[in-house]
Amino acid sequence: MSLTNGTKVKAVPDDGCAKCMFSCSTCCTSWTAVLKIEGDQMTIDENTYCFCVRGSPCPCLSCCCCDGPHTIAWKLKKESDTKWVGEKNSQWKGGCCVGACHNEGDEVFQRDGVWYFKGGNNPSTPPCFQGKEIMHWEIMGGGAPPLANATMER
Repeated sequence: MSLTNGTKVKAVPDDGCAKCMFSCSTCCTSWTAVLKIEGDQMTIDENTYCFCVRGSPCPCLSCCCCDGPHTIAWKLKKESDTKWVGEKNSQWKGGCCVGACHNEGDEVFQRDGVWYFKGGNNPSTPPCFQGKEIMHWEIMGGGAPPLANATMER
């Protein structure tokens, strides 16, 4: 399955450290995001947990429910149809603090039809996530799948 512009995903932690951190930081709710793809650039945007809280590179600013320059927006470059890689781009939607807050080396890749996230060795990735496949994405659809032979009788 290829990723397309506007795809909404739910992060599902696979690694033990990720499960603990995601549960604590999201109050046991789902972390969702929208993939914005333009050419060879993917931005993982609209990162939301607790139903309306927007994620931020600064945990103190994550409690604000509005979208703005203080929220996180991962940027990755397409390496192939099944792999996207983080470069040295700011993780702030507003573009600041590149030196202290970038995702160089992070990877989003597909294996056996599932999209995974692997943390890079950079200042934005916690040490326990660096070099590990920490989660996979569930693609969120719009509604229930169609029923076979669905008919309506009166």
